Amino acid sequence: MVARRTVLYTGEYRHNRDAKGRLTVPSKWRSGGEDEVEYLALPNTALKCITVYPPKRAEKLLEWVDSLDATDPKQQKALIKFSAMLQSFTYDSQGRISLDEKLLKFAGIEGKEVVLQGNVTSFTIWSKERYDDMVPEDLDEQSGNLSELLDEIGGF
Repeated sequence: MVARRTVLYTGEYRHNRDAKGRLTVPSKWRSGGEDEVEYLALPNTALKCITVYPPKRAEKLLEWVDSLDATDPKQQKALIKFSAMLQSFTYDSQGRISLDEKLLKFAGIEGKEVVLQGNVTSFTIWSKERYDDMVPEDLDEQSGNLSELLDEIGGF
């Protein structure tokens, strides 16, 4: 049995979707041998992008779904709305993924160019325009000192 390495989703990557709309995920974000392993993509309503969770994080989501009360209409309606936008996928042999049109539309991804941004335990997929508006090129000039921002959110 081959031991899997821990994947850390770090950095920013700008990629183009191919003619079939597929997107290549950076090779360092793929731990290898994952043709049967499913990832979950869902809309990030706070940031208006797509958040992708690897299998380890997806297991926690499954635990949450299992904990919902099947007799509670409010919880079941929330689950229906949530799961309607949720997409599971695997990589093809080239490390490409295809995302559902509903997710792409939600994230404002219309053209070829997208940005993949690592968040250590997950990653986000953005339209180039939304990402560039959200994350200025020069963080110090546009948004203050990085250490001050980390302090604001309880950084280390």
